[in-house]
Amino acid sequence: MGWKLHVLKTSILGRVPFGDQLRRIKRQTFGYLPDPDNLRGTLQNLDDMRNAVHAAGRSFADATVLEIGSGWFPTIPIMLSAQGARKVFLTDLNPHMDRTTFAATLDFLRPYLVDHPRAAGKSSLEDFGLEYIAPFRPDAIPNGTIDFIISRTVLEHIPAEDLQGILAELRPKLATGGLMLHCVDHSDHLEHRDKSISKINFLTWSERRHKLVNWLTKEGENRLRHHEYRKVFERAGYEIAFESGQPHPATLESARTLPLQHRFAQMTPAEVSILSSIYLLSPRPGAR
Repeated sequence: MGWKLHVLKTSILGRVPFGDQLRRIKRQTFGYLPDPDNLRGTLQNLDDMRNAVHAAGRSFADATVLEIGSGWFPTIPIMLSAQGARKVFLTDLNPHMDRTTFAATLDFLRPYLVDHPRAAGKSSLEDFGLEYIAPFRPDAIPNGTIDFIISRTVLEHIPAEDLQGILAELRPKLATGGLMLHCVDHSDHLEHRDKSISKINFLTWSERRHKLVNWLTKEGENRLRHHEYRKVFERAGYEIAFESGQPHPATLESARTLPLQHRFAQMTPAEVSILSSIYLLSPRPGAR
């Protein structure tokens, strides 16, 4: 099966010594073009996130934004800057983005930037008012200075046992009235490369198998479903100001017949078949 080959290839790259350095040399030598469909999807997610912010009567204009897990292609930070954000911090646990991937992202975005005079003539992180912090530690950011903490398809890659603590540690970084905004992809990411499997195929795995695949790929998913994030956010000291997430029709049908692992079999088909979510969070008054 295609997903097994992907796991094998990813595990080899992920476990080879100096693997990150080898990837960086390869990018600098041969270039590293982004997947246009992925970047277009990112732009759609940004529109969804902006709509959630507007529904709360807020805007990214003149805001200081911190993005968690910016990855290789900083699509959202460039667009936020072009559209009026004052300052955007890009962060990652490990440095992924470089001048090669930044330039590739900017080349892709040029047609989308023509209506934004703030982007005219800009070609670097500094030009756009972006600051890259990788590896990132929350203590690099002063408390009370961030208007929005955002992420796109990042939370699902954080182990469930770590997620609450990370969100709680970030909460003091928000300024008065500051908000968190997360776009979460609940689908099996191996399905992105192997369309022969279900978008929730990984929910059929035992915990042992799931941990093994996560270890091999070094980019596994926590398998938390849409409704389970609510408890994580609450325990981390947040209230949900807005959320969206609808069952995916085809996945809803397959959820009725797949041999789901016990934990997920106890959920309704609708609960396991939500594949994309937006959460807008505000710090709960008095939370510690």
